[in-house]
This record gives sequence, C-alpha cells and structure tokens, in this order.
Amino acid sequence: METNKVELKQIQTSSEVITYLEGLLKGFKAGKIVIQQGDDFVSLVPAEQVEVEVEAKKKKNKEKFSLELSWHAAASSEPVTITTKEPVGVPLTTEKKTSAVKSGSPKIETKAPAAAKDKTVGDKDKPAFKK
Repeated sequence: METNKVELKQIQTSSEVITYLEGLLKGFKAGKIVIQQGDDFVSLVPAEQVEVEVEAKKKKNKEKFSLELSWHAAASSEPVTITTKEPVGVPLTTEKKTSAVKSGSPKIETKAPAAAKDKTVGDKDKPAFKK
C-alpha cells in the first residue's frame, strides 16, 4: 500500500490557523480534502463515519488543543448480488473463488503472552478437523 504524507509543525498567527481550519471545513463539506506543501500533496476522501479525538490541556502558561480525525476508506462500491443464475461467459467447469464481504465490525486483535512469543508451533499443536 502506498503512503503519502505531508507534515507541518511551526508557529503561525491565529489568522493563519483560521485559514487552515476553514479550508478543512470546506474540504469536509465538498467530500475531498487536499493537503499540499510544495510538490508534495495528499488527497483525502472523508467517510460518513469519522473517529474524533479531542484533547485540551492547560499547564501554567502553556495551553494546548489537539484534534485528530481519522476514518477508513470506503469499501468497494461494486454491488454484491445473490441469484440462482451464473454469469454469462463463465465456463461451467470452473468455479470462481468467493471473497468475504467486509462489515463495519471492529477488528479484534489478540496478543500471545510474553512467555509464549518465542514458542514454535508445529503440526502436532494444530487441532484435527474431519473432512
């Protein structure tokens, strides 16, 4: 997967920050956000569901506000159909492999305990399945 990245960290005036935020708002409303710095740019297409993280801190004479927005790219827009008829032009002797349809369910990851990380798992540890 290709990764494009534009990053900026600098001191700006409040009016410059307002211009960035207005551009972000316009991009969300238009359905496309393009961030560019010189010849480098990243085009983003916001999804309908957006994860929002907000953090605000105040410490002595320094204040901080962080806003992080993230989303997953939309799945293929190709429709899935279920019928009793095979598509025209597909040979009868070959079956097309099926693919799983991704749902909006969260991905669950598990980690092995630290002691089990280096253990090599062989065929003897696999459960037997009947065909």
